[in-house]
Amino acid sequence: MKKIIAIVLMALSMSASAGVQGFSCKLGRVQVNFNRMVIRCDYQPGNPVFVKDIPWFSASFSQKNARDLLNLAMQAKLNGKKVKVFWSQSPDNNPSGCKGQNCRRLNALGF
Repeated sequence: MKKIIAIVLMALSMSASAGVQGFSCKLGRVQVNFNRMVIRCDYQPGNPVFVKDIPWFSASFSQKNARDLLNLAMQAKLNGKKVKVFWSQSPDNNPSGCKGQNCRRLNALGF
């Protein structure tokens, strides 16, 4: 529980940082690739248009919080809860394998 609170607090502080966006969604997919974890939000009417354009959000396992993000994403997916997704606007920050045309770096998650 302390880790989840820490991730949420980190997400709130990051939302004030330049270049970080946030929105709420229900996760449609949570997966692990060779060197990163990936989430995809379900598209629902009323979600921001970028969910259609940029549906994938990824965190490299070299990020300190990647395993916590994966744990939180799995809990949200299994329990059908919406999460607040905080992501980096610039594709220059993307982890390896996260394509600039449809993926962005996942910075934090919160409930």
